[in-house]
Amino acid sequence: MEHRTYRYMTEEPLYPFGYGLSYSDFKYTDGKYDNSKQTFTFRIENGSDRDGEEVAQLYLTNKGDKKSPVKTLVGFERVVVPAGKSVWVSFQVDDDFFQTYVDEYQHFESHPGTFVFHYGDQEIEIRR
Repeated sequence: MEHRTYRYMTEEPLYPFGYGLSYSDFKYTDGKYDNSKQTFTFRIENGSDRDGEEVAQLYLTNKGDKKSPVKTLVGFERVVVPAGKSVWVSFQVDDDFFQTYVDEYQHFESHPGTFVFHYGDQEIEIRR
């Protein structure tokens, strides 16, 4: 799958996923993975005096495996965040996200490594 999907791209895209203009000021905090529920939850704060919409994104990276994708999109959600308030966003993280597709064998495999979650808007920077 290398060189055929965003998951292996190391260059900076011209327009990243979720790209857009906003008049609100968002801050992402308090990211936490709950292993028992298999969910990742984080908070989005709107520090401006305007209500705003944001496309929240969650990616997963296996830092210990060079054959794994640079990033895997776990989920995205458009959320409305009222001015001066915060909202919680939660994504289900199924076991499939911890596997890597192997072209040679045409199936998914579990590879050991250190898994790292990345959450935010279109400006998420994930580099190997």
